[in-house]
Amino acid sequence: MAIRGTSAWPTGNGEMATRIRALDWSETPLGPLASWPTSVRVAADLALASPVPAVLLWGPVHTQIYNDRWRDLVGARHPAALGRPALECFPETAGTMIPVYEQVLRGEAVILHDTPHPVDRDGDIRDAWWNVHCLPVRDEDAAVAGILCTFIDTTAAVLAQRERETAAAILHDSERHLRMLAAEFQHRVRNILTVVRSVFSRSVAAGGSTGELDDHFRGRLDALIRTQVALTRTMWRTVDLENLIRDELLSVGSSDGPRLSISGPDVGISAKAAESIGLAIHELTTNSIKYGALGASDGRLDICWVIKLDYGGGRRLVLTWTEQGVPAVSVEPTRYGFGRELIEEALPYRLGAETRIEFMGGGMRCTVSLPLPDERRAAAAVERQ
Repeated sequence: MAIRGTSAWPTGNGEMATRIRALDWSETPLGPLASWPTSVRVAADLALASPVPAVLLWGPVHTQIYNDRWRDLVGARHPAALGRPALECFPETAGTMIPVYEQVLRGEAVILHDTPHPVDRDGDIRDAWWNVHCLPVRDEDAAVAGILCTFIDTTAAVLAQRERETAAAILHDSERHLRMLAAEFQHRVRNILTVVRSVFSRSVAAGGSTGELDDHFRGRLDALIRTQVALTRTMWRTVDLENLIRDELLSVGSSDGPRLSISGPDVGISAKAAESIGLAIHELTTNSIKYGALGASDGRLDICWVIKLDYGGGRRLVLTWTEQGVPAVSVEPTRYGFGRELIEEALPYRLGAETRIEFMGGGMRCTVSLPLPDERRAAAAVERQ
């Protein structure tokens, strides 16, 4: 039975109570406000009095009646949303809400957990999540004619859970990274010990006095240490070739000037290559100080490198060490020492390099050409780590 109301219904001075009284409901499926049945008025009063956002959806098209708190969820669609069908106002929710409406109209309550629905705070749209409780509302004939939806804010809980998940993911990644570092460290330790043993045995095999052996071994060990320090800065991935060369020359007090030139493009070499190339640069530097350009008053040392493509499309680093102005060097030395063995035998064996040492009147030239890893594959390997 319809109850004739007065213009005072719904009571209260809230915005939505005022708008409900002022709206021309005759243009909506609910008809004039004065003709609303008791069931609609009671449900509307419950929605308006709800301490949380609430919306009443009435009739076949789910005409909307909502309270002041739900107004923030309507955002820019308020106040036009009042009295309009829900899916006409929120068409983007059809896929989710149509099955829910059908279930509730069968008399079943439905709860949607942590449903995203942004809120409008004075024009500032913020993400928010809600538990949405959808309850069936019956009319005077006990048939389900409406749906009362209330919204419980779960934003804090959702964000806290996300933070926990993010923290757990970061912890997992950190633990995985630490395991990788530990494994890499163990590998590096075993590798460097193998290299040190090899350097020591070859230094001994080269002969000479105990003092010479001590000097040579210390110098080579220092060169290895400098390389390892450079590798730790990049987590044992690559070493900048120019820095590797300059560190070695700076260790003996040599830097750019009229007698020394260093030039070439930026290029990073692998840990394995850095150890061998670093030792080779050390041997060339030591030899140059004793017998070559760095020890001659008129000597000049030029170190340059380029990157070339080979016939298979791969990249090759071509490093050239050229010494001039050393009159004492006119023929190829007969002694086959550690440095020459390293350059002419070890580099080709370890790195697949092509090497050549030329002795000329007044100087020498050493050329080292070695393959560089494919940049795309190297980047993909780093991403996988």
